Amino acid sequence: LITQEKKSLTDAQKMKIYSTWEDTPSTTLMWHLVTTNQVEDLESWLDQDPGAAWLRSEDGRGPMWWAAESNNQDIVAMLKKMGVPHTARMVLLPMIF
Repeated sequence: LITQEKKSLTDAQKMKIYSTWEDTPSTTLMWHLVTTNQVEDLESWLDQDPGAAWLRSEDGRGPMWWAAESNNQDIVAMLKKMGVPHTARMVLLPMIF
């Protein structure tokens, strides 16, 4: 029996991805998969590319935020299991005075 070893990221790699805020085809795909609750497709993508769990769009939102907003608890649980903090659902936007 041959098993495929899961890919993993260092904390530094996760933070590099997490601190990059930009709109890309990957963030658009992530938004679509999360907000339409496509758990199996998302799980397949994250098995191949675990760094995708740490993506953030230009406004700072990412998969945890979208999952919480969409009340997709299976995806929230999946992301938490991967180490994405539940606090990632909170985005601090600049205050305008």
